[in-house]
Amino acid sequence: MIKVSISPQLGFVAHEKTHVTVTYEKSNIHYETKRNWKTAIHFLNTLLEDKKFINIFQYNEINLWQFYHSYVAADFLYCLELLEIFKKISCVHPESVLTIEIPSDRYQHLTTGLCQVVFPNANIEYIFLATNLIKNVKKVLSQIGVFTFGHALIDKAVRSVRNIPLLFTKSRKLVKPILMVSHGGYTIKSNNGKYYDRVLDAYTFHLKERGHELVGIDCPYVSSLSAAFRFIKRSFNDKNKMRWLCFSSFGDHRDVKPVCISDALKKWAVTAPFPDEIKYAIFFIISTLHKNLFQNIKSYMSSAESIIHHFNPCAVMSAYETGPFARALTIVAKKNSIPTFGVQHGLILGNHTDYMHLKVSDHYNTKGFVISDKTLVWGQFWQNVLCHDGQYPLDNTLISGNHKLTEFDNNSFGGNKGCILFLYVGMTSDEDFERVIHALRAIMPDKKISVKLHPCVKREKLEKFSKLDIEIIQNAPDFYSLIYHSYLCLSDISTAALEMFALNPNGGFVLNFQHLPGWEFLKGFDECYIDSYSMLVESLKLYKNNVIFREKITEKSKKYISDFFNNDNLYRSMDTVISIIGNKQAC
Repeated sequence: MIKVSISPQLGFVAHEKTHVTVTYEKSNIHYETKRNWKTAIHFLNTLLEDKKFINIFQYNEINLWQFYHSYVAADFLYCLELLEIFKKISCVHPESVLTIEIPSDRYQHLTTGLCQVVFPNANIEYIFLATNLIKNVKKVLSQIGVFTFGHALIDKAVRSVRNIPLLFTKSRKLVKPILMVSHGGYTIKSNNGKYYDRVLDAYTFHLKERGHELVGIDCPYVSSLSAAFRFIKRSFNDKNKMRWLCFSSFGDHRDVKPVCISDALKKWAVTAPFPDEIKYAIFFIISTLHKNLFQNIKSYMSSAESIIHHFNPCAVMSAYETGPFARALTIVAKKNSIPTFGVQHGLILGNHTDYMHLKVSDHYNTKGFVISDKTLVWGQFWQNVLCHDGQYPLDNTLISGNHKLTEFDNNSFGGNKGCILFLYVGMTSDEDFERVIHALRAIMPDKKISVKLHPCVKREKLEKFSKLDIEIIQNAPDFYSLIYHSYLCLSDISTAALEMFALNPNGGFVLNFQHLPGWEFLKGFDECYIDSYSMLVESLKLYKNNVIFREKITEKSKKYISDFFNNDNLYRSMDTVISIIGNKQAC
């Protein structure tokens, strides 16, 4: 008998590898997925070339499949990599008796279905492992009418709270404002109690300086009462005196009728040129895991149309412009010949499922993916990724710099100076994280260790490490000053690694212990790039005891950073933005 144990998908699925342990009698074979996003990109682009498949997602001249990528990419990657492991098992024992341990997570039924397709002749016993008691309790309670009714009341309360700022804005006469589109995750509370958007702040300031009226559109990626009240605080206490309104406050969603595309997918699957297991995965992911997504996207389009009609803006500028809410506004704006701008908010690499599309276009009714008239990027490196690794035309990109790195006050920092700062995004495994902390403690015992969590990481993930005597920082209004004043910075793979190189006078180390594909460009930082624990220990000892090594680290950190952040281009890029808006208005 063969026993197959599959690890649960925990935390932020974009960073989780799937582990599969296969027990043959007394021996174990351990498989680990690569978490190679180019696999998902290639597959999704294959679907994009299937005209019959794409036609299923047409709605009022708009290709709604372009919205699905943000939702389904991680699901397809999980399937493709798990199937690769299953096929290795089936090649050795195609007709075995199998015991398969499956986590009771969101992929539970998808995994069992894949097992049945890949092992059609096997005698399979399934064992379902509880991964999160609270989630399972919620799952049971959600079947109870009272719980469902209570959830609906909370959702209505959230919507009502988010609608409050709209009442004040309706009474004001706004003349063709610029819509600044972002979401609460980019909001920072400054030391003086005012709120600002860390991605759009520089553009907001300069556009207001040039006489433009601005309206902020908040995209509700988090729907809770606490998030709603934070949104209210920001709306009435914005640093640049910009009123923020909620995307979902617009549009009559009662007119958005439910749509079932399952039948169309079944019909397509009959002649689709894919193996049975892939067709099963496509059908299950779209019709079960995301069964309400088509209807939700239609509501996003309804809201976007209402917003554009209500404000008749002269331009739309979006952070996270590839997200579903901003994408809907970009499409409707283009339909009405309104200029659109996307602003880079994080790393754009050749394995990024939001950007590496086979077909991109600045026409609203494309069968591919709508892009902004101009995507404002931080530097030459990112422009090259979009235009050479991806399909973006050069004319649709503009180097503008990353101005959140330049507009902070080093002297007002009141926190702990001279600490060791670990910028943690969750790419380092729990085991490696603990080893890193122990190494820092052993080699630099006199230094305080602070761990700044990325917004996608919940504090609870590191609570179990409280015994390590570390400071866990979740929200840091003075984040860049924190980096600047640290004795030593470390980061796992994220935008924070480059921000560390740009801001900390001593440079730092970026950790890639898991050898995640797509990040090879960081090897250009030489000694600053750490891909093993032994290399980290050696580098920390040199950093502490060798002045020449420290100087080398500083030099390497700064050598390539200008390719990533060209911060001299703000005024020139703003001139371009203003001229595009002016030319459109003149027409």
